[in-house]
Amino acid sequence: MASMRCKCGEHLRDDDPEWTLTVFRFGEFDVDEESADLLSRSTDIWRCRNCDRLWAFWQRGSGVVPVEYVNPLKTPIATSVEGTTEESGAS
Repeated sequence: MASMRCKCGEHLRDDDPEWTLTVFRFGEFDVDEESADLLSRSTDIWRCRNCDRLWAFWQRGSGVVPVEYVNPLKTPIATSVEGTTEESGAS
């Protein structure tokens, strides 16, 4: 079982069926292929239940650093001097 901490502090695991996604490129998906072969070409994406960040593991192997994707509607990214929170994409 692999695990890591999200930037918000939440503990993420690769064996959490509610928050772990396995993604395949459409052109590489073959229903007749062995599952181990198919999974070896998949991309794992972990979703944080606390802040809604996605962590995509575009490469496989030990020491791979996942790419972080932030939901601009959920996660505050900046706080103004007055203490109000701005969200990405807000006008």
